[in-house]
Amino acid sequence: MQTEPANSELSPPGRYWINIAICGGCVLLLTAILLPAVQKARNAARQTQSKNNLKQFGLGLHNYHDTHGCFPIGGDIKTDGTARHGWMTRCVPYLESTPIYSWIDQDYAWNHPFNNDIFQRDWQGGRIPGDDAKFTSEGYGLIHYLANPNVMHRNSSINLNSMVDGISRNWLLGEVSGNFNPWGYPFNWRPMALPFNSGNGSFGNPTEDNVQICLADGSVTTLANEVSSVAVEALASAKPVASPDQTSVPPKSFTVAAEPATPTSVPHSIARFECHDKGGCPPITNQEIKATLRNTPNMERLVARTWDVDDTGAAIMAQFTHLKAASVGRIELTPEGLLQLSQITSLKTLFASGTKQQRNQLATTLPGCSINWKLIDESRQ
Repeated sequence: MQTEPANSELSPPGRYWINIAICGGCVLLLTAILLPAVQKARNAARQTQSKNNLKQFGLGLHNYHDTHGCFPIGGDIKTDGTARHGWMTRCVPYLESTPIYSWIDQDYAWNHPFNNDIFQRDWQGGRIPGDDAKFTSEGYGLIHYLANPNVMHRNSSINLNSMVDGISRNWLLGEVSGNFNPWGYPFNWRPMALPFNSGNGSFGNPTEDNVQICLADGSVTTLANEVSSVAVEALASAKPVASPDQTSVPPKSFTVAAEPATPTSVPHSIARFECHDKGGCPPITNQEIKATLRNTPNMERLVARTWDVDDTGAAIMAQFTHLKAASVGRIELTPEGLLQLSQITSLKTLFASGTKQQRNQLATTLPGCSINWKLIDESRQ
């Protein structure tokens, strides 16, 4: 009996699945080979961009120094402990061509109702690329670079001549790997210390293998995680050395996120009447405020420091039913005007000027409002 030889070739369906397996294996192999290279390229791009950010900060700080004869104050802290603004706020005009600095009221703290909407902005040049932390839970934009506390601290005024160890052996600011602060926070400094990339309180960046710092000469250098502790200590102790009281910071930390948990502001919630004329600003008229009412019906904050409020102005002001804070000029009202103003039940903060009697009348008219008053001497009228 004759039998046919067994067919050594696979059937077409068998060959198909083997080809699929081979192709899949090739794809996986190529992915395994290329992924580290892609990741390395991304990290290199991030470091390059972060290095550019640091260079911009270095240039801005030196331009500030050229103008004022010293580096910016680390934190503007009053004798009663009130913290108003930090070094980053002072640097804004020297970093970008932006009107933001002119919007900031230096007389009030960074998180005051007249200022906090300005600091609820994402400052991209202040963040390390690749790190998703952009805002605090309150909506304030973050900064990923902190300053040398020996150079920028409480009420500091350090200049290049103070750096007796040499400006190339001192540093201005560096990348941090966590415990981020808002860019307007008045305590944005951190002492240099090892280990790098070791957690929320350390220096570092998303590549996790080094840290970049801006030296006092404006150049940027990279320190590996394995850098000598002697070199880091030399940077940390480079003169001038500030006292613990000068470099102390409040025991506060901020919850951070990629996006703010709540909206940063209500559309059209603030109206500012800005004036930068050194010779004096013209008074704001009732007609201008009335036009603002048409354009910003949901206004919550009004900054109009040269608007003197009379009875007609009080009637206009009463139509801002969402108004929470206002900074105006002199208030001079009759009982009729005070009655109009009493209708603003949402008003919580008022900055104005006038007589002591008018201030007392307003305190009675607006019992739930904090009144910050500049007293006008009636004897000089």
